[in-house]
Amino acid sequence: MSSLQRQILTPKAAALLKLSERTVEGSLKDADEPTFQAPSSPAKRVRKDYSPTSWDQCFDSCTDVAVPGLNLHTFRVYQIEPAERPATGHAPLFILHHGAGHSGLSFGLTARQIKRITFGRAAVLTYDCRGHGRLVHAIDVA
Repeated sequence: MSSLQRQILTPKAAALLKLSERTVEGSLKDADEPTFQAPSSPAKRVRKDYSPTSWDQCFDSCTDVAVPGLNLHTFRVYQIEPAERPATGHAPLFILHHGAGHSGLSFGLTARQIKRITFGRAAVLTYDCRGHGRLVHAIDVA
């Protein structure tokens, strides 16, 4: 250890030693005294709500988009529009594509948080993929 390290660490170590010997009241710790007190009542468990979220609790709009050239082929798009457009006409856009969830609604709570933390300045778009959510195929109708 260099002399510089000793000069720096020795006063700090001595100060820490003094702090560890004292309690908040300034007296020495009693070895027989317990260091913590048991809680007076059991902790309450917070009930988690696993009920489905509807699109209007998280998004501003829900639209069924028809695929051009394919009769009766639509998919659902959920959107959050930015609250106000900046002077440049641009706002951040988050496009969320679900992978393992049931539908575009899988991102409902994420979209709501994006809206909250960006103060409504960001746009969010999420959609139902093929075979998920409210997607309609011509084969399904036939």
